[in-house]
Amino acid sequence: MKQRIVFLFIILSNISFAQKTQEAIKDLYLRVIEFDESKIDSLRIYANQIEKDSKSINYTEGECYGYRLRGIAFELEGKYQEASKEYHSGLKISELKKDKAAKLMMISDLGALSISMKQYKKAKEYFLKSLEITKSQVPAPKPKRFSSIYSNLGICYKNLNQIDSALFYYSESLKIKRQIGDSAGIATLGINMSSLLVQQKKYSEAKELLDYNLDYHTRKQELDDLWHDNLNISIVYRLTNDIKKSKEHLDKGMELAKKLNSHSKIAETYLDYSRFYEQIGDFEAAYNNYSKYHELEKELINTETNSAIEELETKYETEKKTAENKLLTQELETQKQRNLLWAALSIAVALAAAAISWALWQNRKKNKILTEKNDFIQSQNKKLAELNKEKNNLISIVSHDLGSPFSGINLWSNILGKNEKLDSEAKEAVSNIQKMAEYGQKMVQQILNIEKDETQGRSLNLEKVNLVSTIKEIITDFGPAANGKGIQLEFNSEKDTVDYLADKQYLTRILENLISNALKYSHRDGKVLINLESGIDEIKVKIKDFGVGMTQEDQRNLFSKYGQTSSKPTENESSTGLGLHIVKRLLDELGGTITCQSELGKGSEFTVILKK
Repeated sequence: MKQRIVFLFIILSNISFAQKTQEAIKDLYLRVIEFDESKIDSLRIYANQIEKDSKSINYTEGECYGYRLRGIAFELEGKYQEASKEYHSGLKISELKKDKAAKLMMISDLGALSISMKQYKKAKEYFLKSLEITKSQVPAPKPKRFSSIYSNLGICYKNLNQIDSALFYYSESLKIKRQIGDSAGIATLGINMSSLLVQQKKYSEAKELLDYNLDYHTRKQELDDLWHDNLNISIVYRLTNDIKKSKEHLDKGMELAKKLNSHSKIAETYLDYSRFYEQIGDFEAAYNNYSKYHELEKELINTETNSAIEELETKYETEKKTAENKLLTQELETQKQRNLLWAALSIAVALAAAAISWALWQNRKKNKILTEKNDFIQSQNKKLAELNKEKNNLISIVSHDLGSPFSGINLWSNILGKNEKLDSEAKEAVSNIQKMAEYGQKMVQQILNIEKDETQGRSLNLEKVNLVSTIKEIITDFGPAANGKGIQLEFNSEKDTVDYLADKQYLTRILENLISNALKYSHRDGKVLINLESGIDEIKVKIKDFGVGMTQEDQRNLFSKYGQTSSKPTENESSTGLGLHIVKRLLDELGGTITCQSELGKGSEFTVILKK
């Protein structure tokens, strides 16, 4: 053990020695900032080392790198208050030493954190200050920095419902992105800007952006984004009365929704069909499509609604039992104090023995009740923890439930409004009903916009990947985390080079998640074995630890979303339960598979199988 501590000290000393120049510190920082949630432990180790080395050479910006990296680590864990403390500490240092570059970095981080926390007014103030500092810099920064600040200001103003200001800053960002040829950035801005332009009835400008998105996503074959593009451009054509083209894009949207096999997208497309037919006066077709939408929505949300209701009922019962348990605990504490008093009096009172016996009997009785109630609460809390993983879905479910009657009210009020027999007072009443229904739909849509997909789709970037060198790079990155627990990472391969055609980013993330898990669930001073086997038809990467292992029941739900096991990391490392779900999803993209063999108390072995 002593030898391992000395070895770790030598490694950190060597890192420190190698980093004591501004260029070396910045190179290391640019590499570490790309770490994801699987490398949080390493992220913090490097952050502390970078800050220490920067202080030794009076490098203020490098010192702030340390605060920034620790802030990012807290953000990855969802601990926004701790992240804010780190960023403010870095800001204080930068202001004290009058370092503009470091100050700009910390203010930008605080702005981005405010957006994550939906504090858009505060975020706006940070980014306006960031813009002021950037404009004063000499020499002038790269245009891409201005584009990023403008885009963030657009997000702030959009969420503050200041549409003109949002469009101004989005437009400024768009100009720069077009100048530097940032195609992906243009497409992202196009999504944000087009909805605002449609609100202001600037249809030609919205169409120009949507046409670009349609072409870009067609070339990239990003089907999910293409579905959104076709529905959005269909709305523009419908509002400008180009009925034929509106219908063409609606049909294309339905084709994509079915190709994606997405019931929610199919349902939403039916809803747009209903609005399309309503506008052209075909109310029978409008009603039929709305009925299809409504039926699909009921199928989608029925199971989830029941689950949400069960969650609320369980929560109510658990809170009730918790309150009873708290009261019982207080009574038990009072009883213990009485027992002490009886014990003191028993010295002088002849009946002390009987009194103590009675008190102990009462104490055992209450302890038994308390134990039973604690067991019940633990069971309920476990059930609540499982249900809590789906809590965000409740927002979408309730919003969809509210959206259906609003859509129905809007449809039937439109039909009623076509009745020429209505007098002026009745027509005014129908108009008011339509306005309130549209307002309700808008509010529902705002709620729905809160819920986002957990990942953003991207097309595969296939290239020849040398698995031997890739695994060695990953092992190097995990070196500090492994050394921190005294764990030996051992890699074996029969060949020096094993090439495989794959998306390197996906493949790297798969292996990083598995190695991170192996370290988390290994005992201190243990070992993790990584074996690479290349056969005729397939390649196998085996990652074996000798840690806590898993039960057979845990293994059955291992790759499901939030599929956390009863086994816990050996030193209380954080675990969201998403890692193996992400691994399985990425392997599905690559056409690979994964298996697991594990025994409780003896460790686990994961095997990634890649077909040649």
